[in-house]
Amino acid sequence: MGLKLPMGNDGWADHASSSLREHQDHPPLDLESVKKGMKTLAAKVNKIYDENMYDINGVAVKLPKQSSTESGGGSSSSRGSNTSKVIKEKVVVGFEEEVNRLIYKLDDGGGCRPLEIISIIGAGGSGKTTLAREVYDHPFTSYTFEIRAWIDVSQDYDTTRRRDLLIRILESITLRNFENSSDDKLGEDILRWLKGKKYLIVMDDIWGIEAWNDIQRSFPKECMGSKVLFTSRLLVQLDRVLNFPSGSCYGEIGTGHLVHLRYLAYSFYGVRALPFPYLLNLETLNLKSPEKVIKLPRDIFKMVKLRHLYTKEGVFNFHLSRGEVGSIGCDRSSKLDNLQTLHQICACEACRSFLIRTPNLRKLGLHGGVIPEDNVLRFPNLECFKCLETLTFTTKLAFDSTVESTLPPGLKLPLTITRITLKNTCLKWEELSLLQTLPSLEVLKLLDYACCGPVWNTSELNGFPELKYLRFYDLDIKKWIADDDKFPKLEVLVLEFCRELEGIPIEFGNLNELREIKLEWCRGSAEESAWKILDEQRHIKLDDDCLNLIAINNWG
Repeated sequence: MGLKLPMGNDGWADHASSSLREHQDHPPLDLESVKKGMKTLAAKVNKIYDENMYDINGVAVKLPKQSSTESGGGSSSSRGSNTSKVIKEKVVVGFEEEVNRLIYKLDDGGGCRPLEIISIIGAGGSGKTTLAREVYDHPFTSYTFEIRAWIDVSQDYDTTRRRDLLIRILESITLRNFENSSDDKLGEDILRWLKGKKYLIVMDDIWGIEAWNDIQRSFPKECMGSKVLFTSRLLVQLDRVLNFPSGSCYGEIGTGHLVHLRYLAYSFYGVRALPFPYLLNLETLNLKSPEKVIKLPRDIFKMVKLRHLYTKEGVFNFHLSRGEVGSIGCDRSSKLDNLQTLHQICACEACRSFLIRTPNLRKLGLHGGVIPEDNVLRFPNLECFKCLETLTFTTKLAFDSTVESTLPPGLKLPLTITRITLKNTCLKWEELSLLQTLPSLEVLKLLDYACCGPVWNTSELNGFPELKYLRFYDLDIKKWIADDDKFPKLEVLVLEFCRELEGIPIEFGNLNELREIKLEWCRGSAEESAWKILDEQRHIKLDDDCLNLIAINNWG
């Protein structure tokens, strides 16, 4: 499972060629002598073959015998130098490539990146510790990191061993005794020793995320390019959880015990492929990827228990060729009926074949584009989603931000939607009239040129009868015209970076449910209108604390 180790054939092949060379140095032999020599050679080969171990894929790999480093127990800097010498004499043939790949991941190119977690995952006896030790003792590592510490965790770790783990980290760093220090003092000492330094901490043989959760507060998060290296068998106990949200999962993720996972979150850096067919019980998959597009394979339909599919960086894409549409697992009967959250997926035509197979979505994030001929947004028809509650639509502007776009003609949205977020869509303000037809809409966020144009006249609309939260962020609106009956249930109004807005409609002073207004980086005239609304609220409700007004960094 996980990291694939190199073939171990080179070990016995060298012995075989050596024996052949011994015979080649002599004059030609008769038949009986050749047979005798072959028997001797075969005996050597069999002996070497028997001494080899096998990984879970059945590949023979020459591994060193288990040393004290792999069997548990803490190791300080002084002890580490002796054990590393033993390990380096028994380097696995072909490990050079894997060592170089890990060294590459440890190298931040001289930059100041935040603390990163790197993991080596594999079955017991597959050489995880040996590989980690090779990296730990590598000249590049000793030169690059000011502080290094090697800590053995092992299977029997529980929260009662947190103190022991902290002590071993400190002793590895300082070669001093900390047995008499309190738990809080231990954590403070680690922070003091590591703060402002570039460090590498190896946590060997982790069987659960608890060990990291218990001590992670003791590690400074400054951008120094520091690293924490895990080795693990991965035996999950408008909990069966594996969580590496701030780091990366190194190597190939194998199949093994991933079958039992319910929650998987990690960075996509360095991972060649996701084992979708084997994550049969997974309910939540949270990915972080530097790639712009994460292609979803057709095997994802085998993950019938999947409930939440996220990506914070990147966009999911799904496309079936004509030949794949009718193949097994890709017919229209293949559905993810349990999928409730999908964020975020491309809004292009190619992804329709995926969306129609997720009929019970509650939260949907779409990433779309614009059809340049008439500036119509690529926005799929979502009327078929009878359970959809939260909709986010964002796009990267492919045109001048002052050019207004429109929604597709005849677009219909599910009446069940309660929350909508629009970002970078550059809609005309009148396009929002579609949203007032949603009887349950409570939250509306308009972010980063979600709408363009100088005026929003809501007095001409029927209004937003259930809207409770309204946020503007970085919009170019100058004038907002509204009657109080258009937002009868508005509770919170947030205006940020709306530098051109002259003021909030004074009619909002009559809103009975309004309890908070926030203005940040807006014009002074907008803040002044907010104070007038506050005075009106106090006068109507006879309560000085009826409205919370937050005004920050406004000017003029």
